[in-house]
Order: sequence, then structure tokens, then C-alpha cells
Amino acid sequence: MAHDNDTARAWDLAEKISIAMLASWDGRALHARPMSAHVARDENAFYFLADRRHHKDDDMRSYPTVCLAFADPGGQRYVSVTGEAQVSSDRARIKELWSPFAKAWWPSPDDPNLCL
Repeated sequence: MAHDNDTARAWDLAEKISIAMLASWDGRALHARPMSAHVARDENAFYFLADRRHHKDDDMRSYPTVCLAFADPGGQRYVSVTGEAQVSSDRARIKELWSPFAKAWWPSPDDPNLCL
């Protein structure tokens, strides 16, 4: 029962914090960058809009194990999750996750540099 409560609390915190440090490996070094997380608890997944020009997708195809770190230092709450990443060009999902915030980085959800 405690595990179920811990898991639910981790999902709740990830949803509330929403920005994660996404750490990946490129074969030589770790790279971490802040990313806006779209939490899909029912799919047991996190989605991120990403830009192909920054090569995160290349790293994750070669080395799919990643770590997500969510932090709320003011509340002394932290969540770290490790899992396997997959890169996708699913336009329907990209459009579903599109927001005015994303427009700061890409002109539209149809931008060919945009991936999940």
C-alpha cells in the first residue's frame, strides 16, 4: 500500500511542478536541460516538446535511458524518475500538447523541427 501512495504522490508532484530537468547521455557526457513536462499518468509517461536542431533526439535514440528531476525547493519536495525515452513525430499528439508557450520556440505545431 505504501508503494501505491508513493507512486501517486510522485505523479501529483510532477504534475504540480511541471518543469523537469531532463538528463540524457550522448556517449561521452551527461546533459541536463529544463523542459516543460506534459504528464500523462494514465499512459505512465511524460511528454516533452523538443527541437530536433538541439540533438536531444539523437542522444535518446542511441542512449534511451534518461532521468527526470522535478524540484520544488520552497516546499522541500523533489521527484526523480528514470526511464526509457522514445522520440516521436506524432503530429496529432504534438498538436494536442501545443500551447501559446510553445509558440515562443516554434511558429506552429507543424514545424518540421518539432518532435516529442
